[in-house]
Order: sequence, then structure tokens, then C-alpha cells
Amino acid sequence: MMTALLPLMSVIEGGSKFAQLVKSAVEFQGVPAGSVRPPTREMKKEPKRELRQILETATTTLGVVRSGATGGNEVKNVRRVGKA
Repeated sequence: MMTALLPLMSVIEGGSKFAQLVKSAVEFQGVPAGSVRPPTREMKKEPKRELRQILETATTTLGVVRSGATGGNEVKNVRRVGKA
């Protein structure tokens, strides 16, 4: 599980844009997070795209791990990253 989450944690913890990253990640999961407060700005398109890709990979990997751990072929309780 940690291997699946490491890229996401590295991105979130590695920069000074913690609020923007967390808000974007939450919104990708379908939960409205609102806008960031000034003077902070919204994330640019390319970093947002990279974050979405990392989230999609982590979600898929965690689904496979969970599926293997339970012995079933279904992915349960793992939210899919929504499309914006």
C-alpha cells in the first residue's frame, strides 16, 4: 500500500502548494473543496494533470491490492478519480 501512496505523498509533502494540492485531490474525488484563499492561486493545468495521473495510478493500485487481499475480483470501497 505504501508503494502505491508514496508518489502521492511525495507530491503533497514535497512542495509549498499543500492547500492547492489537497483541494485539487479532494475535488478529483468528487468532493467540492472551494477555492484557495488569496494570495494563494489555483494550481496550473500541468501540475493538476500530473496530480490527477498520480491519483488515478494510486487508486488503481490500491484497488488491485485490496482485491488481492480479500481474494475477490471486485474493487470495494475505493473511490475512482472523477473526470473534470
